[in-house]
Amino acid sequence: MRRLWRRAVPGLLRPAAVLGLVVVFVLLAAFGVRGCHPPRDPADSGSAYTPPEGPSGPTSFRGGPGPESELDPLNISVVMTDRIFQETYEGTVVARLAPDGRSFILSSTFQRGGRKYYGFQVCDLRGEVLWEHVFPVSAYRRADAFYLAGGRYIGAVACDYDQEGEVQIRAADGQLVFTRPIVGWTMPVMSARGSWLALFNQQRNTLSVFGPPRFETAWSLKLGEGAHGFFLEDGPRFLLIESGRARLFGAGGQVLWSVAIPGGGYWRALASPDGRYVAATTEDPDSAVYLYSAEDGSLVWSQSLVTGGHKSLAFSPDGASLVVYDIGQHAAIYMLDAAGGNIVWRFYLTAYGRTGSMITVKDLQFTPDGRYIVADIVESTLDDRTYVMYHYLLALAPDGHALWITPLGSQVDVEMNAVAGLLLIMTNNVTDGYGLIRNTLTLVTFLEDLTSPQ
Repeated sequence: MRRLWRRAVPGLLRPAAVLGLVVVFVLLAAFGVRGCHPPRDPADSGSAYTPPEGPSGPTSFRGGPGPESELDPLNISVVMTDRIFQETYEGTVVARLAPDGRSFILSSTFQRGGRKYYGFQVCDLRGEVLWEHVFPVSAYRRADAFYLAGGRYIGAVACDYDQEGEVQIRAADGQLVFTRPIVGWTMPVMSARGSWLALFNQQRNTLSVFGPPRFETAWSLKLGEGAHGFFLEDGPRFLLIESGRARLFGAGGQVLWSVAIPGGGYWRALASPDGRYVAATTEDPDSAVYLYSAEDGSLVWSQSLVTGGHKSLAFSPDGASLVVYDIGQHAAIYMLDAAGGNIVWRFYLTAYGRTGSMITVKDLQFTPDGRYIVADIVESTLDDRTYVMYHYLLALAPDGHALWITPLGSQVDVEMNAVAGLLLIMTNNVTDGYGLIRNTLTLVTFLEDLTSPQ
């Protein structure tokens, strides 16, 4: 249900029974830790989400597709979303929401006997563990796991202090389908349906590409520092972005086309939903957005932008519209006509009644039907010589007018999924009174807020 914002006491208090702790201790001593969280409180589900607040609390905003002087300070309704579940975990954890919104990954350390090992769990939306993998090497000191190919696969990387370790690709059910030893942290990238795999070794600056039928070695390349890239559709075409140039490679590693990047910088790039075009923004001072043909690399159109910001990209599901967001010092959102590059509207968000705050658009997504746009907004303010970052969820109509905004809390990490209307909110390594790290993970739904009459 759509709820108006009310000030509430932050945090959740759960009773801890001494007998329960004894039982848990005995089980851990005998079998090791199955998970890393306490029993779930069923009362968490369906209640309003209460965000963890910083010293200053949430801000009131004004915004719209026009100059700041025309913005009504009260024109954005503030709503609260529904919480699906909430858990508190001991230690450092990293959570990622699946692209299809049906599960999430929880990466952490797990007790096995007298030692801790890095690993990850795949959980359903109730927080129940579907399956897990724990790396059996106690020397590993860094590990992480990622959804790949729209959630069809999961990539996992682990290494020790000497950067020696392994990379794994597992199917959605946990079955191991690919593994390689590595020297240097390595990031996996997969094509849309998982037919092709690329590995970026960030220490050795190499790219290795593997293809069908069973991830056979296809080609490899020595890279410049900071290189990144992605497959177009389900491959084999691979767009590689390096300092000063972008190149499209074919199945055998042959260069299909190359484009010079102005100023010797890097692109932020995105392929259109049909794979026919590549949109790219450039760094300052060029600060522009370009649309290229994926067929031959020819320029279709370009549009100048103001300097500043990250200038990230999002296509509408039908490919007819292109959004460039986090532009300039005010983190503006531009809607462009993808066919001709014309700017349809510009959206500006301004904090009302608070000076010295800085706004950033961290993420922006269209809903699958293209009717709404949702964005993860971060307001940074200086409080007692410390920057406090407060997240908000902003919903926009296709014409650029704000529908509502939701406070998500300070010092949190947010994973957004517009397909399922979900938010995964994780506190950022909070230390309790005993000096122990405890992180709270909350799964929130905002789908009903979008579909309810405004």
